[in-house]
Amino acid sequence: MLSWYNLFMKKFLGVLLLVLLWCNVGYADWKQVAEAIKSKNKVYVDTNSVKKIGNKVIFLQLSSYTTPLDSGRILWLSDIAKTEANCTNKKVRELSLTLYENRMGKGKVLASTDDVTDWYDPKPGSIQMSAINYACK
Repeated sequence: MLSWYNLFMKKFLGVLLLVLLWCNVGYADWKQVAEAIKSKNKVYVDTNSVKKIGNKVIFLQLSSYTTPLDSGRILWLSDIAKTEANCTNKKVRELSLTLYENRMGKGKVLASTDDVTDWYDPKPGSIQMSAINYACK
């Protein structure tokens, strides 16, 4: 009896988590924070997702590309990253990443990972730095 209950609760919580994640994407308030001059690639921050914790901030960042990016196995036109940034030293890392077939996080999900990257320094003046500066303000 206990194992049936545990299985039911795992499935119920899994479905609940998926519904909550879907609701968050459905109600995202994407604000464009940067556009690359040459490529016209755009970066957006979901203003509803910005959570400040001390000197750090966690937020969803949408990157939409004018031409597909190529990993060697997958071509994608946008990605959404759950990003953590240190507002003091401007270091950043991705907590998760999802690649989409079309621009603006639309279409088929091509790949997704919850592998947390190492902290790194984004290029000064980059569109990613614009997203960090926006989320940290």
